[in-house]
Amino acid sequence: MLNSTRFGFSASLALTHYQIILLLLINLTSFVRAQTSLYIPGFDPQPVSADVIGVGSGGRTTWALHKGEATNNAENPEFIGTATLVQGPHDVSLTYANSAASFTIGQACTLLEELAICTIVAAGSTAVQTEVASAVPVQVGPASGSGNTNSVVITPLPVGSSTRIPTLSTSAASPVSELSPTQSRTEVTAESTLASSAIPNSSVRQSAFYYTAAISVSLLSLLRSFAI
Repeated sequence: MLNSTRFGFSASLALTHYQIILLLLINLTSFVRAQTSLYIPGFDPQPVSADVIGVGSGGRTTWALHKGEATNNAENPEFIGTATLVQGPHDVSLTYANSAASFTIGQACTLLEELAICTIVAAGSTAVQTEVASAVPVQVGPASGSGNTNSVVITPLPVGSSTRIPTLSTSAASPVSELSPTQSRTEVTAESTLASSAIPNSSVRQSAFYYTAAISVSLLSLLRSFAI
């Protein structure tokens, strides 16, 4: 009777740990799926949430970018409103407009190996800038509190034009006029042998995968010790 009771207790304990392992694996899998990385022209690293709006011709994916949730106390999300990012195999464009602050700016980039040659359009002026096309981690899915009351209007630019903003904020030093599709823009042309998969990518997914695998092995070893 004593042995039977002890065996029943051990079996129940092992089952409980098995359920815990399953819950941990489910949560870790959700974490992996909820992370991706995007190159956002002229963007300062900060928590960002991204939703896929649609996929167009030429493999271009359109994203809606919002303020993300801070993952540590050092992060202070400054993203106000929504921006539109269009990502293609060889080009990226970003548009952002905040009518409350009379702020609109656009940036279009041609990807050339690890560099991005970008045309910036704001306040009726056009400039060309080259930067490293570094991807940043983003949170996939709508951000909490995304239904803010700020009056934000997104004005998508034609393909080949977009938006650059160092810190996505409404605190502009001076009002910026609305962009017009007929404004003259400096054309940026460059021969590119960049493959569609060559856009710089963050190691977030890979790191999360290995982290999940390591946790799984450790937990399964723990389960075996209880089963014995």
